Amino acid sequence: MKKLYQPCLFYLKKYKKTAIAITCLALSVLMFNPYLSTTRPAQISLVNAVQVVERPTPLVMKAMGTVESQQSAVITPQVTGKITQINFRPGQRVQKGQALFTIEANTFNAVLEQAQATLQRDQAQLVYLNATEKRYASLVKLEYVTRDQYEQAVASANAQAALVKADQALVEQAKIQLGYTVIRAPVSGKLGNYTVRVGDLVVANSVPLLTINQISSAWIDFNVPQRDLQNIRYFQHQKRLQVDILSEDGTEKLGEGVLSFIDNLVDPKTGTVLLKAETDNNGDILWPGEMVKVVITLTIEQHALVIPLSAVQFDNQGSFVYLLQNNIAVVHRIKIARQTTDFAVIQEGLQKGDFVLTTIPPDLVDGATVKVVSNND
Repeated sequence: MKKLYQPCLFYLKKYKKTAIAITCLALSVLMFNPYLSTTRPAQISLVNAVQVVERPTPLVMKAMGTVESQQSAVITPQVTGKITQINFRPGQRVQKGQALFTIEANTFNAVLEQAQATLQRDQAQLVYLNATEKRYASLVKLEYVTRDQYEQAVASANAQAALVKADQALVEQAKIQLGYTVIRAPVSGKLGNYTVRVGDLVVANSVPLLTINQISSAWIDFNVPQRDLQNIRYFQHQKRLQVDILSEDGTEKLGEGVLSFIDNLVDPKTGTVLLKAETDNNGDILWPGEMVKVVITLTIEQHALVIPLSAVQFDNQGSFVYLLQNNIAVVHRIKIARQTTDFAVIQEGLQKGDFVLTTIPPDLVDGATVKVVSNND
């Protein structure tokens, strides 16, 4: 094996200087030939930019709320008896005073007739005792009857008069009980489902039969943190606060109203305050119990600095934008006062007329050269 490598070693030693020179020349060609270099010029990113502007911007507060009927009535029987008639369909609209259920009334009619008969008997007796009192009043003056007999006649007449009043009260009570056999709507509104059928026995003041909700107008109940209460009260003293009512996901406007109620205490368990907005439920769009999103407009800030939300970026240090300076994208820290649907209101960090990037390439870095292809002032 040693003999096999000896010719190769001989030639390396003999032409050592020449081999080194050739190697250096090859390295120089690779290093300084522009066609073989791996270093490429920096690419220029194409971006869109927008100018920081002032515009009237609403100051709003958002919360989740629940639709509540302004008038709601739970129908419960006030007498015991058998249902003989149901005078409505589930979901029907009814007017105040409209008959809903009829309960068998035979027993109550009998009680009323008995009370009326007792009243007539006692009224007849009262007529007789009053006449006796008047007669004794004349006789006692002539001493045909004693003073004691006269006073006894007066007492008997007075006692009978009181008995007649008691009878009259029993008659009125019997009429009221008889009236309860026809269950009427206490408010106008939309009926829910009922839980009984004709022939069912219902018990006084037991299981509710039906619920009526007024749909034509509604409350929107929602809670706000106690830290926001002072702002709300401050702006409410200046004007009535407009409330927009949106679908639960915030994509559809369902109605609008005004803030009409602030509770008189803070819930110590949640640290929130109950508020109510009043709205005309035109078209019956809002439904009692429905979850909605509430947006209260506190005021309109006339000279708010705004930029599109697409321009705002975030990292572990907070929020920033890429500020455009002589076609250079510069990372610039900002503070956001609040956000609207499409814009961010700037608290500090930008001035009117500044340009910020709204399209951010994935490889964009601080100090990169960019080319603006769309400049939306």
